[in-house]
Formats: sequence, structure tokens, C-alpha cells
Amino acid sequence: MRNVIVLLSLAVACEPRDEPSATSAAPSASASPSTTEHGALSAPATASSEVAPAVASPAGMREIPEGLFLMGSPRGQGNPEERPMHERIVARFYLDETEVTWGAYRACVEAGVCRQPRADDQFCNHEHQQRDDHPVNCVDWNDAVAYCGWRGARLPTEAEWEYAASGGAEGRRFSWGSEDPDRHRACFDHPGGTCKVASFPAGAFGLFDMSGNVWEWTSSFYSLPPGEAAEGTRRVFKGGSWSRRWPKWLRTRNRSHWEPTKLNSWLGFRCAKSFEPLVCPAHSRPHDGRCERSEGDPRCEPGLGWNGRACTEIGTDGKPVPGLGEAEHRPQPGDPGMPGKPDDPVMVSRAAGDDADCVKNYREKVVAYRWKGSTWEKRVGMIKARGCTRRDNGPDWISACCRP
Repeated sequence: MRNVIVLLSLAVACEPRDEPSATSAAPSASASPSTTEHGALSAPATASSEVAPAVASPAGMREIPEGLFLMGSPRGQGNPEERPMHERIVARFYLDETEVTWGAYRACVEAGVCRQPRADDQFCNHEHQQRDDHPVNCVDWNDAVAYCGWRGARLPTEAEWEYAASGGAEGRRFSWGSEDPDRHRACFDHPGGTCKVASFPAGAFGLFDMSGNVWEWTSSFYSLPPGEAAEGTRRVFKGGSWSRRWPKWLRTRNRSHWEPTKLNSWLGFRCAKSFEPLVCPAHSRPHDGRCERSEGDPRCEPGLGWNGRACTEIGTDGKPVPGLGEAEHRPQPGDPGMPGKPDDPVMVSRAAGDDADCVKNYREKVVAYRWKGSTWEKRVGMIKARGCTRRDNGPDWISACCRP
């Protein structure tokens, strides 16, 4: 029986799409502006306002060029918590070529710096022989921070992670391109747990397993975009995992989040390192250790323009509509398509259309139901009390397989 319980984002991804070709290589520094999958004109990912000295990348890491990109999903696509799509500026940095392996993490444990992974289910790699080259899992966010710090590195921010996974301004749907994941492109829908790192072709910037194998912790607090919260109770993780059966979960823009003390066999991490001195992309400059736009207007998704405050609709005069922008109208808890409020009722209904999937994957739990409304935590509690197993979830619903 597939008894992996997967706690994922409160959102459902939109339409998936199909092998990586030459697009799995890093974007060229000489690339001309191109059109992303959303139709937005993009600047070359490696355009730079400074000339940085040639420095060899740290062992096992890739140098990710500085750039500006549109983070999140445009209107009508993706999940509510991925909108509004907004410009983010990323300084040059390094990122691990692969997820941190159990073998590498164990060296930190043996050095007395990192904690031993904890048993969570039968797919925790530290409990198996010959799993040194699989990603470390069953560690929480604090463990990931400790390991990266031991190496003189850090966790990537959510913006850095999404930028690297999506090929910078290319805006790839998955790390290899727009084609749906399958068992030849990623560690995906894999009933035996994780795969060896780098078992599949590299994606953007020569990085492996950015889509699939294990979800990856980032340093960022979860909050609604745009911007990045300075505090919070949950941390963002990205990328999808071996346990997912639907392509939507492996999208580069998909956002998941969890308390930093939680762990599971589908969750791991990779480390990042800042490039020094700070190198910012064209039209931006260093400020307080970060890159900020220094000239021109921020870019907006297709159909919107910058009105001086935010991205808004284009009026009949061809100019952005003044006043409040989409950023001020971002979804809030309780809004349609977003998690509800604790005192909202939970509605339970039969989902006979999902019975076949339950029969195939959960054996004796062959009857499907859907819990909708209230909060994610409240729905999960009711499903556990019923003895059911979750199979999928959306912004305000969870489907589960139950015994007759």
C-alpha cells in the first residue's frame, strides 16, 4: 500500500503539458531577448552591470548568472498564492548541482554539527544500506540550515530557487522545459522512494533534480507575493518529489510550505552560496547587500503595465491605469480559491470519479471522498479521524481514499 502521507501546498497547479532537448543547458550569456512561455519579453539572464572577476565555482556547485525575471504565475494560471506575477532581481550566486546526499550529510553528523535524520517512514534514506548517493531526507529546515552553514553556505531564497529552476528569464514550466515529467525525465511517481541524485538529464543551468526526487527547503518565509516576508511561521519548499503522481506538483512556480520543525521522506534540500563581490544585473545596483532596480520601470506580465506603483491594466489611451494595482488586490485567506477560516464548516462529498485511482494506489481504501472548506489543517484532521489516506489537494479541498 502506498502509505506515504504527503503534506503539500494548499494549492493546485494548473494545466500540465511534454524531453528535454538542448534546452537543458544553461542559457547563453550572449542570448538575445526572448519570449517566455507566458509571452513576456525577457532580457538575457546573464546581462550584468558589472564585470566580475573570473572565479572557479566551489566544488559541486554551479554559478548562476545574475538577472531579472518574472516570479510567479500570470492571471488565470497557476495557484492563487503564486499571483500576482512580479519582477524579482537576483544577484549572481552559486547553487549545488545536486540535492545534498545522505552520504554528504552523514559527514556533518559524524563531525558533531548536524543531527541524525529522524525516522518518519520506510523511505527515509538513512535507514537503508547503499543510499549514500540518494538525497538526504527526513531532516527539517533547521537541519538543512545547520548543514549548509557547516559548509560555509546557506539555503537559497525562494526567488533564487525559482530563478535557477526556471532557467532565469526563460520561465520554464519544469526545470528541463515545458514537457510533462515522466520516469525518463525525473524521479517522479516512483513507488520505491527517492532516486540517486543526477540519475536524469540536467535541467536549466546544468542543475539536476530541480523538478522531482525530493522537495527542497528554501530560506524564505511563506507569504503572499509580491515581496518576501521578514518573518513568519512557515518556510517555503519547492520542486516536487518522487511521491507525486501528477505533473502539476513539479512546476517550478508551484509553492509549498511547512513549519520548519516538520520533516518527511519526500523533503530534502540543496545549498547556495553568495557570489562575492555582489554582481547585479543590468538596470540594477547593489544596495544593502542586495540588488535593486536603478533605472527603467519594473517589468509586468503581458497585458499589464507599470503605473508608478504597481502593474495594472492598460487603458484605452495605451497607458497603465492609475490607482491601485494587482498587488493591492492579491488574494487573502478566505477569498475564493484560497484557504478558508477556522470557523468555516467542512463539507464532505463523494468523489466517485476518483475511485479508480484509489483502487489502483491504495488497495483496501477504494472509496474516494472530497473535503472542502475551512482550513487545510482542519480538513487533514477530519481525514485522519476517518482513517483515510490523502491522495491530492487543491486550494480549498483535499481528496482522500477511504475504506468502504
